[in-house]
Amino acid sequence: MQYASNLTHLDLSNNEINDIEPLKSLTKIRGLDISRNQIVSIEALSSMTDMGSLQANSNKIASIEVIKSFPRRVFVFN
Repeated sequence: MQYASNLTHLDLSNNEINDIEPLKSLTKIRGLDISRNQIVSIEALSSMTDMGSLQANSNKIASIEVIKSFPRRVFVFN
């Protein structure tokens, strides 16, 4: 992920992903689509403080509490 450090939008939908921990270093993400995967935890998103749009429907996410720590308003599409 070192070459993607300035990435602002990412679509990882429909990929059978169950762990998004490798995305933790992508701190400039503003829009992320992780829908239709097998993700249980989104804690790795806590470093994405520029997040404005998150699509995370059709996963197994247990809690979205991490979103409360974002300084910007985040629109979550479930």
